[in-house]
Amino acid sequence: MDTATTQRSLKLLEGIHRAIPCLLATSDFVGNLETSLRILGKALSLDAVFVSVLEPPIPVTGDDGGLIRTPLVLEKQAGVWRELLNRKVDCEPLQYKENLLTSPRADRPIIGEFSEFFDKIDLNWNVKSEDWVHLMPLYSNGALKGVLGFGVEAGSAKKLEFYQGFIGTFIETLANWLERYEVFKLVRSERDQLRDLVNMGEPLAVKDAELRPNWEYSISDAQLLNRKIVTTIPDHVFIIDLHDHSNLYSNRSNFLGYSLENIDDPFEFFQQLIHPDDIGPAFENFFEKLSGAADDDIIESEYRMYTKTGEVVWFNERVKVFKRDKQGAVWQYLNILQDITNRKKAQAAEEKSKERYKNFVTYSTDGIYYMNCGVPIDTRLTTDEQLKLYYDNAYIEDANPAIAQMYNLEQEGDLIGATVMELHQGEHFEINQRSFLDFIKNGYRVEHIETIETTADGNKRYFQNSAVGDIVNGKLIGIWGTQQDITAKREAEIARHESDILFRNLFEKNPLGVAISDASGKLLRCNQRFAQMLGYDLDEMHQMTFMDITHPEEIDQEWKTVGEAMEKQMSLMVMEKRYIHREGHIVWANINMSLWYNEDKSLRLAMGMIEDITEKRKIRLKLEENEAFQKAILSTLPDLKFRISKDGVYLDHYSSPNDDQDLLVPPQAFLGKNVFEVLPDYLANATLINIKKAIETKQLHSFEYMLPIRGNMFHFEIRINAINENEVIAIVRNVSERNWAQVELKNKVRELDDKNRQLKDYIDSNMQLENFAYIASHDLREPLRTMGTFAQLLEKKYADQLDSTAKTYIDFVVQGSRNLNNLIEDLLVYSRIQMQENRLEIIDLPELLQEVTSGLKESIEEQNATIQFHGIPAEVTANPNRLKQLFQNLMANAIKFKKQNVPVEVQVNCRDLGDSLEFEIKDNGIGIDEEFHEKIFLLFKKLHSRKDFQGTGLGLAICKKVVEQMRGEIWLESIPNEGSSFFFTMPKNQQRLGD
Repeated sequence: MDTATTQRSLKLLEGIHRAIPCLLATSDFVGNLETSLRILGKALSLDAVFVSVLEPPIPVTGDDGGLIRTPLVLEKQAGVWRELLNRKVDCEPLQYKENLLTSPRADRPIIGEFSEFFDKIDLNWNVKSEDWVHLMPLYSNGALKGVLGFGVEAGSAKKLEFYQGFIGTFIETLANWLERYEVFKLVRSERDQLRDLVNMGEPLAVKDAELRPNWEYSISDAQLLNRKIVTTIPDHVFIIDLHDHSNLYSNRSNFLGYSLENIDDPFEFFQQLIHPDDIGPAFENFFEKLSGAADDDIIESEYRMYTKTGEVVWFNERVKVFKRDKQGAVWQYLNILQDITNRKKAQAAEEKSKERYKNFVTYSTDGIYYMNCGVPIDTRLTTDEQLKLYYDNAYIEDANPAIAQMYNLEQEGDLIGATVMELHQGEHFEINQRSFLDFIKNGYRVEHIETIETTADGNKRYFQNSAVGDIVNGKLIGIWGTQQDITAKREAEIARHESDILFRNLFEKNPLGVAISDASGKLLRCNQRFAQMLGYDLDEMHQMTFMDITHPEEIDQEWKTVGEAMEKQMSLMVMEKRYIHREGHIVWANINMSLWYNEDKSLRLAMGMIEDITEKRKIRLKLEENEAFQKAILSTLPDLKFRISKDGVYLDHYSSPNDDQDLLVPPQAFLGKNVFEVLPDYLANATLINIKKAIETKQLHSFEYMLPIRGNMFHFEIRINAINENEVIAIVRNVSERNWAQVELKNKVRELDDKNRQLKDYIDSNMQLENFAYIASHDLREPLRTMGTFAQLLEKKYADQLDSTAKTYIDFVVQGSRNLNNLIEDLLVYSRIQMQENRLEIIDLPELLQEVTSGLKESIEEQNATIQFHGIPAEVTANPNRLKQLFQNLMANAIKFKKQNVPVEVQVNCRDLGDSLEFEIKDNGIGIDEEFHEKIFLLFKKLHSRKDFQGTGLGLAICKKVVEQMRGEIWLESIPNEGSSFFFTMPKNQQRLGD
């Protein structure tokens, strides 16, 4: 097949595929037929196309002739198809009957001359007598229904052969339609008349004079068509007789599942089926309306009815007067019930959709509005003219709550009526105008265009709008739009943009070094200043890690510092570190480091602002060294130091330890005040005079003064020296001790002379006392022993002759002699210590203490006492008798002076002090008041009566004498009712000290 043939085939197939759907498109048969024949004629390049209808149809096997009517002809003239109607309703004998009956297929057409076929039909066609026709029979249900004819120019008949294999489907479809509409009158005036008859209009409404001669035929056709339509339509048709309440006619035998054959009363029947809620609307005033209705009136209502299975069906009821009685009253009426269930469902769905739409609009977070243009804007006007009309007249007609909130309004009603000029005016008016211009240029539709508007509270807001124009007959009457508040987003973008610019300026133009690294320490980016600081170029730096440029001693500490910051999720940290310059020397830097973290709190990035402080550090260290030196000097001086202005205002204070002890108030309280505010007038005047002299002469000036502080009179010296022309330094020294020392020295000289005289007298008297004690003790011992012995013999020999009083007297004598003997013994011991030679030996101290403990065994058992020893050395050098007497007296006192009902606990401890030993005898007894801590070491000093505690009052005096002879010290620490600790020291090398 050649290319031309292929193209014709494709064109023909396309035309047929379009023609068949057009034929079946709607219930308008004539309109569908005209459209499909035009498409087919164009596709086949025909000169004419027509349809002829046989009346009646001829069976294929029949011999009867038939009449043919050709009411529809389409002819192409000057490239345009026109319709020709045959106003002569005559029917002509069928030509080529035998050939048509024997050619029941579209691929076997009959071809002949045009004029031969229609020689008796007077049609005003622009055809030539030599034109040919192509006839195709239309068969349906075994009968010839009509003929489809194509007209072509003479000499092109062979072209028709090409069509034979393509249009069979179209022929079959057209034949079926003729079967369905076999009584259809294709003349449009007749078609319209028949439609009126179906709608029950008066026959006289047919006013076409050409149709009246065939009136009876048309009525017959109309009645036939009415019956077919009534039985074909899906509506229920009833004719109800009001006189006998009967159903005269129904177009169906069943209604909603019920049989209509035995219905006695149609009103009762319908009332049972109607939904209870709809009985009122269905019957209310029905008969009153019907009786007053004109013949052309239609009474219409809607209600629900139940089917036999209980389903609900909606009906639209249309009632019209069908027949009246002789008096003109309504006798019968026509009732047509149309099932509108689907329509109601659609309406309900629509209402639900509207409700959903309303909810969507109401609760949408996007602003939704309708902008009424105020006056229709002709879209043919120029852009400037449309812009002016819009801004002069447009206003908000409808809006949802969301858009009202965007303008800080309480409700959408506050926004309705606002003009577009009010919304768009302000400093951004030109930007907002461009949004409407873009809307016009984009075909009255726009998406995501921004406006900048001012809300009710005066705040600037950024809005993003999408809008579509409401255009009617080429005029813009309004705009539907949605609006989003993107203020936060836009402000964030602006802030981010500004931040980016700021960051670039800080990064690239920063006089400090800037570096960014990842969590591993890889340098991701740095600025030129940082690279120059270390002697590298940028490309080299970007290949390094911070470990490559950090001093080795700093790396571990820096990782540790960063790790601690990460644990605390710190965002900023400051450090001072050392870098290594490319040439090897150290670069000191101060770093302010910002840390960014991932969502899992791991380190993401670190950015440092790096200042080269190498030179500053050298200067700082030098200044610190000088400052430290100055501070050392100033703090070493035990004086008050002030910096004072030439006007007498205290500017600064240089502290020293305890420098506030010589002042009425702390030194800091002087700062910022004038000398007259903190010093007496005489002292303030003297200070100002010396300040002036010091500044003028550039020499040191000083003066002394006295000042009462805390009840005592103190002496001070002020030394004032000029720092510069405006300031002096004043050093205040407390010279009270110096002055007091001078006075005291004089007093001490006089006192020393007195003491020397007293010492000589004391030595003389003390030696005499010791001699007296020794002699008295020897001279008194024998008489006391004799007295005691004879008293005991007297008591023993004459006991039965003595009364109780005598016995008491004898007991007093015996006990008195014993006490006096103990006193004499202690006096002898005390005197021997001073008079006898102090012979030293190496003593086994643990053994000596054991002897002392054994000697106190009776007291220990009697008082249920425990004695513990701690740190006792193995050997000491001392006089054994005197050392034993010392421990015995102290341990005996610890046991004796006990608390009632408390077991006695005694500890003997020793501590090595290097050159000497310190012993402690500690008890848990009654303790001693602090006022007696010195007095108890005096001769014959007793704190308790003989009745409470036995003793001579010489024990501790002996202890003190022994310790002093060993060149040691003895003292007491005690708290009443908690116990006492007696301490004494003794040098380790007694031999050397004794020599």
